[in-house]
Amino acid sequence: MDTLTEFASLSENEKMIRTYRCTALKQLFHKPAVGYLSITNKRLVYHSENKSAASESAIISQTPLE
Repeated sequence: MDTLTEFASLSENEKMIRTYRCTALKQLFHKPAVGYLSITNKRLVYHSENKSAASESAIISQTPLE
């Protein structure tokens, strides 16, 4: 899940500009949760996903560019 389009849909006429790997949260007995910052022509989006044998979680936070 290192691109926004694998995680969320883009709106009409929205284009991906760039994605940066920006965080890696290390957890005891789990794989690190890696966070990405994606920039489109319409918004700035932080997205992260973490999977373990017992659970799965996802975070998405966005700010429109105006």
